[in-house]
Parts: sequence; structure tokens; C-alpha cells
Amino acid sequence: MKKQKFLNAGSLCTQALCGALLLGLAGAAMAGSVVKVQTSEPSAAVSVKEYQDESLTARAVASASKSALSLRLQDGTNREIQLSRDVERVDLMARHGDRLAIVNQLFGGGAEVMVVDWKSGEVVDRFWCYAPSLSPDHSSIAFVRFYPTHFVNSPESQYRVYRLDRTPAQNRQSSKDQAAGIGSPAADLGLAVYPTGRRAMRPNVEVPEAEAHQHMSTLVWSRDSKALAFVDAIGPKVEAVVVKVGATRDEVGHWSWPLDKLDDVCIRGMAKDGCSTVSINDFGVDLDVPQARLQITLPKSSLFPNGYSRALTLPAEAVR
Repeated sequence: MKKQKFLNAGSLCTQALCGALLLGLAGAAMAGSVVKVQTSEPSAAVSVKEYQDESLTARAVASASKSALSLRLQDGTNREIQLSRDVERVDLMARHGDRLAIVNQLFGGGAEVMVVDWKSGEVVDRFWCYAPSLSPDHSSIAFVRFYPTHFVNSPESQYRVYRLDRTPAQNRQSSKDQAAGIGSPAADLGLAVYPTGRRAMRPNVEVPEAEAHQHMSTLVWSRDSKALAFVDAIGPKVEAVVVKVGATRDEVGHWSWPLDKLDDVCIRGMAKDGCSTVSINDFGVDLDVPQARLQITLPKSSLFPNGYSRALTLPAEAVR
């Protein structure tokens, strides 16, 4: 196990540019729950997502003719917000205080996060990313910083956390010195949680192959919303990573463990003869902080006839 000391760490993509550059990447996975949610089956014609709690009812419709978010407040007020033409479907809606988070799947495989003040009907923030994951208490969204998947070399996964109880400016404070990425400023926001330090501030394209991080799994929060875990590759090495984020201060701790028997798994951006592709949704990640346990699994396959399972014990610093 590699241990990293705790450290203190403290932005919208133009659609014309990124629309031309954004092509497929593995789909995003989301966590979290709501009081009532209904989703239509995705189709080429229309996709519908509905959300309801004690304060509001929201209905998002994405179609070729019109994509919009309709809000109905408890007092009977109705509001409508237009969605981008790049939205293929709405994957998630959840409320945290006066903020409504909407996660949209974009044509081509990326994701867009919209943050709406549901009382006023104003879109207060919007950014593109990969693999967004909402914490169980709906206070934070973990994601991989956006990069185009075409016309660039050696992209890197840089992991971030966006806090819904902060303003857009506050969510860009810790990344103000970051090297701007393609599609800046939409992708340049959030608290850097992995990698950290100087590596977190570098561009996320044109990164040397041996140094580039690549996300291999979805981002999974602990049940108490204080930590998240995922599988990451850096160069040819595949590792399990746990990140703990301070509830009020921008304090980050992270720990990683090498995962054995994964030498034959393909890693994006690396030439490996005879490797087997594993989807980010194939990895099972179960993080139990109170029990100091992290479990990584893979289902049975030609690569793992009996499946794959690795149990890891968290250090005391990760549990406190």
C-alpha cells in the first residue's frame, strides 16, 4: 500500500469547439437516491426523466425536436429551462438544499452536469465531464475532468469533486492556477482529489504514457459520503484508490493499493498485445469506511474464469 500525506487544496466548454471534438468514451455512472424517480426507456425518439420530493416536481424531456426541464414548485409555480441540443438523455436528478443537480448524457459519450436554483429557475452552473457520481447525501459530485477524445494525444484522467453547497466561484477556487484544458473554462473546476499537488494542475492531455492516470471503473462513494473509491491505472500498473475529502475544508487524503493479476487488462492509451478489454462498469467497487474495508471484484469472463476478487483493509487515517 502506498500512503499519501494529507494536504490542503483549495471554469464552461464552448459547445462549438467541444461538439466537434467530443467522441465516444465509456458511459458515466451515477450514485445516489431520490424520493421518487421515473425514467423512460432510452430511444431515438424521446427520453423522459422525472423527479419528485416534498418541495418540487421536475420532468426532463430530451428529444430531437425539443429538450427541456420543467419544474413545478409546491406553491404551484411553474418554470421551464431549455436543455442543450447536445443532450441525448437525462440520467439523474437530485436536490440538495436550493440546488437541483441534473446529470445529462451527451451524444458521443461524455456527460454534462447542470446545477439549477430550483426556486428561481436559474441555471447557476454547467460543466462537461466523465463518470459523474453523486454522493449519497447529494452534497457532492465526483467526476473525471473533461478532455476531448479526438485530435489530442495521451489524455489523462484527473479526478475532481464539485460541492453543491458552494458557489460556482468557490468551486473554481482550488483550480484557479490549473493549466487550462481544451474546452476551457468548462472543464477547469472542482477540488482536485487524485492526483494531487503539481500533477493535479498540469494539462490533462499530452501526458507521458508512463505517468498518465486512466480511470478503469466507476467512482463509488462510501455510504457516509465522506470518501470515494475507484480503480485507476497509471502507466501499466492497475491500482485501487480511496480518497477521503474533508467535510468543510479542502483537505484531501488518498491511499492506493496495487491490484495483482490484472496485467492482461487493456489500459486506454497503451499498446498491450493480447490484452482483454474490461468495461468501467464491469468492476465492482464496494467501500465500507466504518468496517475499514474495500472490495474490488470482476465477474466471470474468459480472462477470469472464476471471477476476480480482492479485499483490502483501509488504514486508520482513512477511517477516522
